[in-house]
Amino acid sequence: MYLFVWREKIVPTLGVVVLDLNAMRTTGKIFGYEGNNFRKTVHFRIGARARLENITQPQDGRRKALHL
Repeated sequence: MYLFVWREKIVPTLGVVVLDLNAMRTTGKIFGYEGNNFRKTVHFRIGARARLENITQPQDGRRKALHL
């Protein structure tokens, strides 16, 4: 499992996503303001199915990176 958290500055939002490689799914939420009203916040769920596209192995044979 991997946890991704990011913050956008131009469009003021905060995102949180969990990537579960066993279930091959993602789930998360994005939080932000409602339009230009900085007194009202909104949030919505996000998620998707994942598919393994490639496994990259370095020259020393150790498994280092997964590309989805």
